[in-house]
Amino acid sequence: MARYFFALDIAESDKKRIAVLQQNIKPPLPKPTVASNLHLTLVFLGQLSPEQLTPLLIKAEALSKNYLQSSEYQLHIDHYDMFDQAKVLFLGMANTPSWLAKLVTELELAADKNDIDIIKRPYQPHITISRKVRELPEHFSANLYLNIKSFSLYISESSEQGVIYTPLKKFKLAH
Repeated sequence: MARYFFALDIAESDKKRIAVLQQNIKPPLPKPTVASNLHLTLVFLGQLSPEQLTPLLIKAEALSKNYLQSSEYQLHIDHYDMFDQAKVLFLGMANTPSWLAKLVTELELAADKNDIDIIKRPYQPHITISRKVRELPEHFSANLYLNIKSFSLYISESSEQGVIYTPLKKFKLAH
């Protein structure tokens, strides 16, 4: 079975801005996240069968319709940090917007309701920008505003080039 997750989609223009930021970090990042894989995870679902996906897709569609009241949702990326154990460098937010926290909660509840075991830990929204990082880079700052218009169900697949994240179904958040 494949591994799935819901994530906010990052606009191509914002992915380019993040890629420039990655390139300007000194010393160079050991394993930077390729632009096509940049995303902000909402809920990691793990391995699922097609039967388990169906009710989640229905719920995601309903959530999408509820969120279409705004022209855009914004995230303020204001710092970077590292998950030491995983050796992951990420961009983060000091404050999680209420719309984002609500979306995550609704998707987690849908998973619970459908007997999908998800890892329960405090939600820390972040965008992974590199792996295999040994220490935080110095003289680096993050101050980006991202306009979010959709989220997607992604599939995570391993390849010889590394992990590839492919959006399977997109759900609009803004009109």
